[in-house]
Amino acid sequence: MKDFFDLIIQIIRVDIFIGFGLYSILYVLITLFKRDIRLLETVDLNSARFIVFAGIIYFLSIIIWIIISSYDFDTGRRQFWWTPWLQPLLWILITQLFWIKKIRNIKILRVVISILLIVSFEMYVIIVTSLHRDYIPETWTMFNWVTPSGIILGLTTKVALFCLLSTLYVFIADRVKSIIR
Repeated sequence: MKDFFDLIIQIIRVDIFIGFGLYSILYVLITLFKRDIRLLETVDLNSARFIVFAGIIYFLSIIIWIIISSYDFDTGRRQFWWTPWLQPLLWILITQLFWIKKIRNIKILRVVISILLIVSFEMYVIIVTSLHRDYIPETWTMFNWVTPSGIILGLTTKVALFCLLSTLYVFIADRVKSIIR
């Protein structure tokens, strides 16, 4: 059961949050250059609703994971006991900010939130500690298998998966509303 919630947390964190971050950056770029964006605004509203829903599911999955895994709450011996909770709490709070229409519409804030969703603290620490040792790109052999086409394909896949899940969420929500009425 713990492995199932590990998988759910990983899917939400890696695919949905990063996909929404990339989608938001694309949305801001498109709205800067295109004038008639009524359809895009509808898609964005539904995407914002989906990311709020994903944030709630992420929060519930974290709580259930804590209960199931019997996480060690012995905080007396560790000085930085709060640090593992910082990133998930940040993601939960950021996703719930999309309830507010003003936050959804401010483009600069949208880009900042996207960057916070894409780059986790773990990723930041790994990149900074890897690069501080050597500044010459030709000696970065750790990621020599990464190609530009692989990066583009990976990012496109994340955005497409997010859009697919967002559309599926809207479809299910509309069906549930029609059944309730």
